[in-house]
Amino acid sequence: MSDAAAQFSVAVVGAGLAGLSAAIHLQRAGVEVVVLEAADRVGGRTLTRSLDGQLIECGAEWLGPRHVRLRRLARSLGLRIEPVRQLGRPVLWRESAGDRVSRAFPPGMRVDMVRALGRAGRLARTIDPSAPWTGPGAAHDLRTVGDLFDAVDVSERTRHYVGAMMEMLSGTPTDQLSLLHLLWWIRRAGGPVRAFRGSFDAHIVEGTQAVANAIAERLDRAVVVESPVTHIAQDGVVALTAADDRTYTARRAIIAAPWHGSLQPTYDPPLPAALARLDELRSGPGIKVFGTLPDGHRPSHRIALGGPLVKGAWLLGQRVTGYVPPTVEAPDDAALVTELASAFGLRPEQLRGSAVFRWSGQPAAGGCDIGFRPGQLTRHGATLSASHGLVEFAGVERSSWPNNMEGAVESGQAAAARVLSALQR
Repeated sequence: MSDAAAQFSVAVVGAGLAGLSAAIHLQRAGVEVVVLEAADRVGGRTLTRSLDGQLIECGAEWLGPRHVRLRRLARSLGLRIEPVRQLGRPVLWRESAGDRVSRAFPPGMRVDMVRALGRAGRLARTIDPSAPWTGPGAAHDLRTVGDLFDAVDVSERTRHYVGAMMEMLSGTPTDQLSLLHLLWWIRRAGGPVRAFRGSFDAHIVEGTQAVANAIAERLDRAVVVESPVTHIAQDGVVALTAADDRTYTARRAIIAAPWHGSLQPTYDPPLPAALARLDELRSGPGIKVFGTLPDGHRPSHRIALGGPLVKGAWLLGQRVTGYVPPTVEAPDDAALVTELASAFGLRPEQLRGSAVFRWSGQPAAGGCDIGFRPGQLTRHGATLSASHGLVEFAGVERSSWPNNMEGAVESGQAAAARVLSALQR
């Protein structure tokens, strides 16, 4: 990259959905951009693979009806979005004794859900979805979702199932998850029922990673993989040093890599204390387990909820998928495959194929989604959108859609818009 070209370019660090959304937005505006990715692939926390002829989603998977940016982006890239609407279908409610299949909640749970979601819905209306850490609703950051359950006196059975659902969505147990995080999610989705139903509304037929792959194709040689950035210096321009000692210079930069990953650059000048403290927002590496059903096997349910290891599992086509949150002590692959098969009425050897994917093997990804703990949103919320000189930051945790691909796209496009505004001054 020549010095002249560098003065008119933007460097993006991270080729997940946030970074690539920013890069394609900039390219379409006529700005030269380079994207530096530490891993050997694009996609970040989206990763699509194949198992026995079926696509499996190792990372992010679902779209909601209000995920308008992601839907618009996917369609602009020629990808297909197909509704699935998993919720409302038969569920295998898994308890320590007496597992049951039903569309309805287990006895007593419906009343608990009405009370808990009703209270959450009322509280969520006090939240500013663009900045929930401001205003009177911010006080809910001092409480946990478990505290809400205590307040409405829900049963242990309800805690068991709602806890499993929340761990699937946030990777965090209800007694450690900020109530403000839950209320933010509900407010953003348009209410508690829409929040749960909309979380499993549709999928991308070609796989979620196809979004990143398609953007990378359009960016062509602007994407450089296996190029972790080790140092970022600012002195009139931004100089980014990669692990191979190659330096990229740009007028502006967007850092769209997880701040809690193991491959963090150093900064000159150093990050302000408030930005550096974001490192305390960490998530663990979750696990997904997959299987392909044998021909002719038709389970009586589409979802299994509440298992000891696999907290939730679902059926799509002939593929079954289970999620193991970071809070579960990592068991061996055989135990996970056995539990997944059992959830759909099979022995493990009856599956046509099986696989286990552990995000602990993806150091550049920094783990799964962030589940904000009590006090973290009010302590760090305003800093999430802060810049550092000529450097902007993007990522799903810095958006108004926590724990969703929509948030990654939103944050990338917002960072690109700020950079374009600065370049035009």
